[in-house]
Order: sequence, then structure tokens, then C-alpha cells
Amino acid sequence: MPGFATIQHLQHLDVPGRYLVTRSTWSGLPVYFHNIYAPVESHLRRDFFADLPRDFEPNSLHLVGGDFNLPIDSTLDTASPHPRHSSGKVECVEWLAAIRVIDAWRLFNPHERLYSGPGRVNRLDYLFIDHDLATNMCSSAAYLPNTLGGDHLRHSVTLSHTQSHSSPGYWRLPRELLTDANIRLGIQQEASRLLEKMTSAPTANHGAMWYGWLKRMKAQLIKCHRQFLEANSMTLHHLQLKVAAAKRAFEVTGVGAADIGAAKLALDAASAEHRQQAMDRQFDFHANTNERGTSHFFRRPQGTKVPITCVTVGDTTVTDEATVHTTFTAHWRRIMTTDDDQPPPLLERRRAVLSSLSKRLDPADRDELDSPITAAELCAALKTMDPKKSPGPDGWSAGFFQVAPDVFSQLLHLVFHYQLTHHGQLLPQQRCSAVALLYKSGNRGDPGNYRPIALMAVEVKVLSRAMAFRLAGYATKLVDPSQAGFVPGRRLHDHVMFVQALQQFCTLEDHDHYATFLDFSKAYDMVDQGFLFDVLEEMNVGPSFLRWVRLLYASPVAHLIFNGTLGPAIHPTRGVKQGCPLSCLLFVLYIEPLGDMLRQHPQLGIPLPNGDVSTSIFFADDSTLLPRDLPSAVEQMAIVDEFCVVSGARLNQSKCMTLVLYGRLHK
Repeated sequence: MPGFATIQHLQHLDVPGRYLVTRSTWSGLPVYFHNIYAPVESHLRRDFFADLPRDFEPNSLHLVGGDFNLPIDSTLDTASPHPRHSSGKVECVEWLAAIRVIDAWRLFNPHERLYSGPGRVNRLDYLFIDHDLATNMCSSAAYLPNTLGGDHLRHSVTLSHTQSHSSPGYWRLPRELLTDANIRLGIQQEASRLLEKMTSAPTANHGAMWYGWLKRMKAQLIKCHRQFLEANSMTLHHLQLKVAAAKRAFEVTGVGAADIGAAKLALDAASAEHRQQAMDRQFDFHANTNERGTSHFFRRPQGTKVPITCVTVGDTTVTDEATVHTTFTAHWRRIMTTDDDQPPPLLERRRAVLSSLSKRLDPADRDELDSPITAAELCAALKTMDPKKSPGPDGWSAGFFQVAPDVFSQLLHLVFHYQLTHHGQLLPQQRCSAVALLYKSGNRGDPGNYRPIALMAVEVKVLSRAMAFRLAGYATKLVDPSQAGFVPGRRLHDHVMFVQALQQFCTLEDHDHYATFLDFSKAYDMVDQGFLFDVLEEMNVGPSFLRWVRLLYASPVAHLIFNGTLGPAIHPTRGVKQGCPLSCLLFVLYIEPLGDMLRQHPQLGIPLPNGDVSTSIFFADDSTLLPRDLPSAVEQMAIVDEFCVVSGARLNQSKCMTLVLYGRLHK
């Protein structure tokens, strides 16, 4: 263990038989190991935790373990809550917060119930780890059978760290450049010149012209940023030399004290301005990150930027960087691409599923949706984008294009139209996405415990956002009210209230009706694109709009992000991108046939007091079946299975559950 040779027992802090603390150092940082055995008697715990030491170095790290003799989380850590459990809990939590430690096991298992104490009715044994250590270096946490004697489970936490090869990552446009008025003016002028060239040469290769212009602008902005940093540094250095020269002249001649004061004043002013700029940048980060509602402060520790340093292969945790990258890439390549040996779609069964669709656009709506995409729509979409959002692998932020939104929207319109009519696919850099893996829960070494978010080129998000705005206007005409996800005017809250009212109705009327909660495995990533386009055609979406949708999904390339660097290329053949503004609506339309298939069998649903029948409700992929009895639940699941066969969807059977909508448990 690091620091074992220098570990010290701090005897003056001991509470005999109850508390012991040792001190060591890791790379110069003080590290404290706290061992706890809290009093069993509830009336003694309050004073015990209140008296524990809190006066440590500000940068110290803490690891706390032991038998706390109380369940910290009264909803998950005990099978039988009791008032005595609350005695001392406030003081315990305050002490843990004071030394900035968190429950490492709960980080991996946010909803699991496990009991480690005698009789397995309470979780009493904990390992609390420094917040930064837990979120950045904790690779696993587990409770194990006690082979050493005693009636408590053993608890272990593994900390690991793998040094990553230094890499600059991919280029991103520095935000501070866009605050310079001269640079903004230069961007506007260069963009206007490019627009003049494109409009004066309608038969030219607008895609190549755009790509070449961006490449030149990137080189110029890199040079400007270097000069910007050098100018700041040179100004401070020059003023420091003036102060030194004034002091030297005063030492030699005895005159010039006023010159020293003036030089110092100028240096202080420049230094203050430099510090203020740095503070402003930090304030922007703080405001964007921390100045949110209460839920932000009580969130789980952030896991989105935690380095991916290990992978579980079989029962072994591997930390070799090459193996980690290869295994994660192979896993997500299997998810994003269709197997070569997968049988062709069953066309007759697919047609049967598509024929269940009950909503289609009328000719007038079809023509409106199918009208050409305009530069004005692109401009409106561009103006609504967050200028500071993470850019795609090309490095350009929305703020760059918002310097001249009218000009850039016309440029992008010309480029997209050229690519659509001449190539049927976007430019190579537009088809690339950097995929950030967001940790969800469970073993960090399992690639399946991450959610892929595609960071697309901003120019492509402008197009998909404009298309999403247009399609949203017709969503209510294509999607049944039972689907509340991403349809304007509908809310998840309405479904929650409906289920509560339904449960109350079943209880009062003495009905044994049920709710089956479905969990689709990797729902967005498993979408069969062929089936999706068949659904859109069946809904009478016109050919022009379909061409634009196909343009977004033609020959995409994805690169996983590993600790700031891009991994090998993956060529997805299925799925809709999480991170694309249009994807949510596309998924809602993709899953709409399932709702219609269920509604075609009202005899399986729950009859409502107003005479209607409810068979299911949806919020995007969060699907709930509402069978009137258990045989009906089985028949509804058969309908879901048929949908999965033709659509590419896959149920996670272990997470699907059926509950009775009846509040009288004694029946």
C-alpha cells in the first residue's frame, strides 16, 4: 500500500475501543485512515460522532471504514426501520461531510439493498472514501463472505490508477478568441467573402470550398490564439522590466522614486486585468456548472468525466490502456453495427406491423413537411443553440457560427444542398462524431454500464435542429396521446398522475389490474434504420424530407473518447444518435407501431370509468403495458416480442417487471 512505510498512529485522537486514526502521505498529500466502531447503544452515538476530530489539513485525503452501528440510508440500508436508527445519524453525516468522503459502494449500487450486519437486516459496515478518490480512482466496491470469523460481511474497495499517455486531444476553438472584436469582425468578413464566391459559382463544389475555408480559418485562429497568449505574457514581462529598470536607476542616481511608483502602478493594473480575465473565465465555469437548483447540490458524484482506466474481462479487472481501449471499442462496435450473419428482415411480418399504424399525414401536411429546407430555418435553429456547448471532433463551437448567423446559415444551406444533390452524404468531417461514454452505475469496468452521447459537428446539429423544429409541428398528428415523450404539449407528469389515479381506481373498485414496465436494452442504439424509414414512409412523410433524414445517417463514423483522445473509427449501421436534436422525435415515431399494435387489442387493456380502454403508455422508450389480468399480460408481451423481431429492439428481460395496481396488500 502506498505510504505504508511512513504511516503514523495518532494516539492523541484515539477513543479507546471506538476510534483509531493513522496518518501517511501519498505524493506529498496527507492521507488519514479512520477506523470506526460506533456504540451499539443509541443514546451514546450522538456524542460519539459529534466529538470525532475534524481539524485536518485543507488538502488532506480521508478513508473511513468500520462498523457504524446504524444504517445511513433508512430507505435502502435496513429491512426494518426503527426510531433508534436516527440517533446520532445527523452528527455522523455532518462529520463525514466535514472530511469530504462518500459511500464508495453506493456509488456503484445506487438502488441496491444489501445488509451486512448480524442477521442480515441492516447495512452497518461502510467504507467512505475521499470524494475525488472515489469518483476518479475507485474501480470496484463489494461485500464478501466473512472467512475470518464474525457475523458481519467483509467490505472491500479497490482504488486503481493507470497513467495515460499524454496527448493534446482534438482541437477546440478557444472561447476567449470570440470576445475579441477584431477577431469577430475578421470572421464576419471572411465568411461574407466565401458566400460571395459560392453564390457567384453555383456549379462549383461548395462542399470542397467550405472544407478548405474552415481549414484555413482554423490555422489562422490557432495563430491568433498563440499571439493572444504571447501578447499577454509579453506585456507583463515588459512592465516587470520597467519596474526593475526604474529601481536600478534609483539605486544609481538616487532620483526617480516617482518613476518606480508609476511603473509599479502600471504593472499592478496589468496584473489585475490579467487576473480578472482568468477569474471571469472561472466564474463562467462556476455559474454554468454550480449555480443551479437544489437538485444539483444533492446529485450523485459526477461520473461523466471520470477517466476510463479499467475493463473487466471475465472475472479479471485489466488496467492495461491498450486492452481497455480495444475492449470498449469492440463492445460498442457490436452494439452500433449489425452482425454480418444476421438474417434479412422478415418483410411479411414487418408489413403486418406497419399496417397497424393508425395515424398518417394528410396530403396538405405532407406537402408542407416536404417543402425545401430554407436558410431562414437554419438561421433560426443556429440562434437557439448554446454557444458554449461541447463541439464535435472538428472543434468548432456554436459561438463561432453565431458571430454571423445570417451569413453562415446561407453558407450551410448551400453546402448541405450540394452534398444532398451530388453525393447523398455529408462531408467526411460532418459525418464524424466523438462519442462520450457517460457512466451510469455498476462496475466501471463493464462497457455496458455507460451511455454513449454523440458530440456532432455543430454545423450538422444546425441542420438536424431545423428538421426537428419542423417535424415537431406535425408530431401530434402522427403520435397517439399515450406517448408523452418529446411531443410538444405533452408531459411525463400527466402519465404519473394517470397511473396514480388508475391505481386508486383499481383499489376502490376492487379490480386486480396490472402494469408491466418494459426495459429496452440500448433502446436508441438498437434501432433498425430500415424499419425506421419504413415507418416514416407508412406515415406518409414525403420523399424530400426523407432524403434529408437519410443524409444525416449516410455513412456515419464514430470515435469513442478515451480520456480526451479519440479511439479507432466505428462505422455504425443501426441506431439513432443520442445527442442529435432529431433523434428523440425519430425514436418516438419508430416505437409508435408498438402502441398501435397494443391498441388493436382493447380486450387486453384496462377498462376506464369513462368507457375508454387503456392498453399502454409511453415516454419515449420508457414503456408501460396495462393488462387487465395476467393472461392479458402474457398476450401483450407476445405483441411486444413481435415488434422486437421486425424493429431491431431488444428487451432486457431481467429489468422488466409486472406489478398489480391494487393498494390493499392484505387481499
